[in-house]
Amino acid sequence: MRVLWTDVDPAGNLDYWLSSGEGHPWNIASKTPATEWESRVDQLMTQQAATVDMEQRRALFAEVQKVMGENVPALYFAAPRLYAAHSTRVRGSLSSVTRPHLLWNVDMLSVSK
Repeated sequence: MRVLWTDVDPAGNLDYWLSSGEGHPWNIASKTPATEWESRVDQLMTQQAATVDMEQRRALFAEVQKVMGENVPALYFAAPRLYAAHSTRVRGSLSSVTRPHLLWNVDMLSVSK
């Protein structure tokens, strides 16, 4: 499974959205749509990935989100728990929910002896 956390275009992560993909956490063993709504998501995401018109892409993905919201195959968290490890010698390290989690304030980092 490969999730593209930094990609803002959902077409870059079809493995997650399509029922034939290996990255979706619902109906994992299924290589074809197991439900009508999965078939609809497959159809919409295939269209979304093939369309170059940005407004149409947004509208198609909005419909995907609507279908997903109605069926709730996965729970999404706005701020997942994040664990970060570093040496006790590192000073000034503050984690952030945005990437890079520990280097966002690189000008404040230092290393002690």
